[in-house]
Amino acid sequence: MNKTEKEKEILSRENDELRKTVGTLQKKILELEEHPAISHEDTLRLAIIDRAPFTMWACNRNFEIVLWTPQCEANYQRKKREAIGADFVELFVSEPEKKDAREDCIDIIDNNENFINFIAEDFAKNGSPRYMLTNCFRVWDKENGEWLQAETALEISDIEEALKEHRSLREAGIALVAKSKRYLEIEQKDLSSRAGIAYAGRLDILRRQKDQLSQYIARLNREGNQEVADGLKQSSAKENQGERKRLKGRMEELISAISNADTLDMCELLAGEVEKFEKEGI
Repeated sequence: MNKTEKEKEILSRENDELRKTVGTLQKKILELEEHPAISHEDTLRLAIIDRAPFTMWACNRNFEIVLWTPQCEANYQRKKREAIGADFVELFVSEPEKKDAREDCIDIIDNNENFINFIAEDFAKNGSPRYMLTNCFRVWDKENGEWLQAETALEISDIEEALKEHRSLREAGIALVAKSKRYLEIEQKDLSSRAGIAYAGRLDILRRQKDQLSQYIARLNREGNQEVADGLKQSSAKENQGERKRLKGRMEELISAISNADTLDMCELLAGEVEKFEKEGI
């Protein structure tokens, strides 16, 4: 083999290696395009979610849990391996709220209904109650091509003890505290909690009324008054839904006004509105 042929052979091998390298680089570029790098903003968002005291979970329309954060593990005393794939209603929802939980989940997924600052009664693995201030909404699962119900929540089981502590401070007449920002925050928290509890109480009344009406409608059907029963069922369902939305809107309006109150005088005025809202649940 002369020098020219040898040079050609070396050049051919180098070209083959170069083509392989280019092919590898092109493949890597396609992979990066399909899986873009996480931005700085995404990293911060994930860090905040990881440290926040809120529980966060999601389920599909079969009520199967597909996301379960460490905060959920701590709150409900159930490891991720126990929760993923489990029916959330059976896993931690209290017996009186199970039926509504399933109906609300489908309503959220199918109709994009949102439940904001809704008080739910759950339970942990050891059976102890967990009162949660929840926010439920739907999110799109791109990988599986389906809508999910997502929930973020804050446990408020110790709210009564906190309120007693706050009221004790007021009754003690600590003038310096009364003038401070802290006292204003206490007033706001007290009023917000009262509004939330009143909302939960009114919803409980609506649930009981709904159950009683269902029994009456069933009796009408048994007696052969199906047309009357169907009409009553439709009208009552519409009224019940309308009342729930009205109560939700009123509570959100109160919470917003309380959060924006910047003086104790404003809190005193809002206390009267909260008291009216509380009496609706009597």
